[in-house]
Amino acid sequence: MKIRLLFLFAAVAISGCNTASTNSPQSASTGELKGIVGLYDTHGNKITDRSGVVVKAEGTSITATSDASGHWVLHDLPTQTYELTFSKDGYSTMKNTSYSFVGGGTVLYRDTVYLCQPVDFTITLDSASITYNTS
Repeated sequence: MKIRLLFLFAAVAISGCNTASTNSPQSASTGELKGIVGLYDTHGNKITDRSGVVVKAEGTSITATSDASGHWVLHDLPTQTYELTFSKDGYSTMKNTSYSFVGGGTVLYRDTVYLCQPVDFTITLDSASITYNTS
């Protein structure tokens, strides 16, 4: 009788351990991350067509491209911490180097990301003089 109870206890303990380790909710959790981008020209004016901004979860092949209203969605994103990159040719690039994503549904990226066209300028010095007082 004692041997049967010992085997039964051991079987329950082993099967309980196996079930707990394979059903980790975070290991299989994916979801969608969606957000909005805005664009500015070199004069600080908002650009109405906000399409073409590429949003990438670095280290994966998961990307999205914004539509004309600036909306984007990363689909089937696994739960983990990502470096998110927002870029468009002719505009600045923005990176969020440690975004923690928890899947299981649709998550809204909290802040609107703004990219602007870089301002090119040149500084030319014709001459320079320094005057100082020695007293």
